[in-house]
Amino acid sequence: MAVRNVNPIKFEYEGAAYELYFTRATIKRMENDGFVLSNLKDKSMNTVLDLFAGAFQARHKFTKRAEIEKIYDALRKKNKNVKNGDGEDETLIERLIALYNAPYEALLGDDEDDENLIEWS
Repeated sequence: MAVRNVNPIKFEYEGAAYELYFTRATIKRMENDGFVLSNLKDKSMNTVLDLFAGAFQARHKFTKRAEIEKIYDALRKKNKNVKNGDGEDETLIERLIALYNAPYEALLGDDEDDENLIEWS
């Protein structure tokens, strides 16, 4: 299984540059705090904002929740398609989900071209 490369979400807000993505550690922290991605269908108001806030944890973990929600409210094109790194269209929530899934894909996948991987049976 090849690991998909997902570009971080980048923007500037009030003179500060932001780069949002997830790591294994940030996802573990979110899950330990009760976050469940599949709740997106049933509890989407909380889950969308929690997912967006979680993306700040890797590089901007000291950003307060109130500030994160102000940034979310100020973002344009949340429901519009924007080109991703592969030239495909996706919405903000689709990119956040792809970014959230990327560490799982890295954990469960492997680089098929890497000769140094251990074979198991």
